[in-house]
This record gives sequence, structure tokens and C-alpha cells, in this order.
Amino acid sequence: MTTPPNFAAMTIANMPKYWRILAAGFAAGSLDLAYAVIAWTTQGVGPILIPQSIASGLIGSAAYQGGAATALLGAMLHFSMATAMAFIFYQAARRCEFIRLKPLWSGAMFGLCCYAAMNYIVVPLSAAVVSPPPGVIAITDIAAHIFLVGIPIALFVLPQPSTVVP
Repeated sequence: MTTPPNFAAMTIANMPKYWRILAAGFAAGSLDLAYAVIAWTTQGVGPILIPQSIASGLIGSAAYQGGAATALLGAMLHFSMATAMAFIFYQAARRCEFIRLKPLWSGAMFGLCCYAAMNYIVVPLSAAVVSPPPGVIAITDIAAHIFLVGIPIALFVLPQPSTVVP
């Protein structure tokens, strides 16, 4: 009989790999969603519209009439995508030594790749009706994907201090 893990004593570095992937998805998803809410509320957009916009990628403009239910759907989709991104980074790191040796650099590049994939592949192929963001948000979106998505994913997935080389 095995003893259950002691979660109180667990650090990121000694978490099982799949817990690190889930933690990376949760951290990146939380940071990115918080950024989006802050950025768009400065433009007069209500916070519930952010996750509803994500849900609109799946169900179209009906997401905006769904209230809390479609906001919850959008949040679930957002965290699922962030966790999938963390899994992709984990798989890439298993195969590429450069990623393991340069987690900050590779995390930043991965954040840029996530931005490009979401904005030029996923969203255009979805049911979402989108318009270009204001200039300042378009620029900060890129920075957010670098610093709030890519780098946190890298630091959760590759937490060993001995592999962190700036």
C-alpha cells in the first residue's frame, strides 16, 4: 500500500510531471485571464464578456446571451487551452535539450508561438466574431503571452534551478 503524497510539503520541483503541467496551465490561464480582464475593462468592456468571448469561439455570438453559463464555459475552455499549451511545452522540452537548458528564453519564444497560433490559426478557424483590438492592447497582448503565458509555463514545467540558465 502506497502512502498518499504530502501536498503540504510539495514544491514545484518535486511535483509529479503531470501535476506540474496542470499547475502550469492553471498559472498561465489565471495570469492571462486576469490580464485580459484588466486590459479590456480599461476599454469599457465588462469582465463577464471576456470569458464569453472565449466561449464564442465554440458557440458563436450566442455566447453573449448565455450569462454566467457561457462565461463558465469560456473559462473552462481557456484553462483547457492553457493546460494543453503546457503539455505541448513539456513534450517539446522532453525532446529538445535547448529548451531544458534555456527555460526563460524558450518560454518567451513559446509565448510568442502561442500568441501566433491563437491569433492566426485558432481564432480565425473558430466561430468567434472578432475585431482587431486597439493598438495598445495588440502590443500588450504579445507581451502578456511572453511574460504571463510562455515564461510561467516554462518555469512550472522545468522548475529545476540547475537548468535555469538566463
